[in-house]
Amino acid sequence: MSNIYCAICCGPLVEVTIASKPRSEAFKTARQRGDDSDMDEEKSYDCEIITKEETAWTTMMMLLGFNPKASGPTNVAFLAPFGILFDSAVAVEDSPDGSFTLDDVGNDQHYFECYDVYGDDCPNEEPAFPFHPPCYWILQRRLSDRFGGDLSTDGLATMDKDVLYSVMRSLTMVSRLDIDYGDLEVDFICVDFWHSRAGGEVYAANPGLVEGLEGRIQEMMATGYFRLPKRVELDLSHGVRKDPFQSLPFDILVSIAEKLEDPECFMNWARASWSIHTFLRSAQDSFWKRTIRMQMQWFFELDRCLEDDKLCRGSSMRAVFLWAAGGSKLRLGMKGGDFLRLANRRRIWTSPCKDLTDRYCKILPRHLLGEGGDFGYNKEYSSEEEEEESSENNEEVGGENSDED
Repeated sequence: MSNIYCAICCGPLVEVTIASKPRSEAFKTARQRGDDSDMDEEKSYDCEIITKEETAWTTMMMLLGFNPKASGPTNVAFLAPFGILFDSAVAVEDSPDGSFTLDDVGNDQHYFECYDVYGDDCPNEEPAFPFHPPCYWILQRRLSDRFGGDLSTDGLATMDKDVLYSVMRSLTMVSRLDIDYGDLEVDFICVDFWHSRAGGEVYAANPGLVEGLEGRIQEMMATGYFRLPKRVELDLSHGVRKDPFQSLPFDILVSIAEKLEDPECFMNWARASWSIHTFLRSAQDSFWKRTIRMQMQWFFELDRCLEDDKLCRGSSMRAVFLWAAGGSKLRLGMKGGDFLRLANRRRIWTSPCKDLTDRYCKILPRHLLGEGGDFGYNKEYSSEEEEEESSENNEEVGGENSDED
């Protein structure tokens, strides 16, 4: 069993427990026998929701550590691409391509203790941090997006290992980092080992790209799945006593919408204000497409589909938004399928990866902010420039709707 977790997603680094029978069948059989064997099923994941093959990714890990042989103030961190977990330590080997060798980091034990390194027999004085390759990939995508990276390509931001190590080192706890991991139930984390509890299958779902999902979305668009039926909308304006958003101009409303990074916040805004509800109900597809791209930057498969204007023309972008936002909302007891993986990715993107990239950018040397083609951003970032860009975007979207009015 492992008592440490992925530094990025806080998920398991071990093989999780999958029930041998579907949960409903197991419970029914246990009741018929009159025994308590269903307790074992409560401590495992439902095989109808997630399979052993689908959870194999949890045992794959990378390792970020400190190099005591570093000769200068830079290049003090190393990133081992492959690792094997042993209790609270990760064993690593030389990478096949030669990008990482144990000789370079001066560790004869071939393993590194993670997080808590205060034992006398610890082979390393500074902590190491394990994480899944898909989680690291999402962190790179988030950083690429932060600096204007093109998420429609495979280009990723070049991660400065020293800066990332410094961030994680400052957040070290006994078995994970001291950051926001989103909707991860604390009951699923134990100081002794990961609990594979019924209903928590989403936390073991691979957050990487979902093979075939882009094609399935394209087919749904082509067959009219996202066409909203025409119906009479209820007018509840007579029941509104005071709505502070009612008197705001259109461009201000668009600016507020752009500040809401999460679909749940966006939908709560509409629920709280009738004027916002009617504003969004009549918004053009161009507004909804932009909203999807701003608030669902983690939905890479959908973003590629939005590039095809001809394909999108027969779909309501509002319907696409509602489908994606509702389906990817993380909740315990989710059914299996694409959204199980997307919900975990959304959690990782919006909570831990946001926290880590915010901290990363605060200490990243300013001259590196625009360095390298991966960022696609070759100037220092300032709040004034961000405001100017936001103003231009508001005019673009506002003009389309103003013409309609």
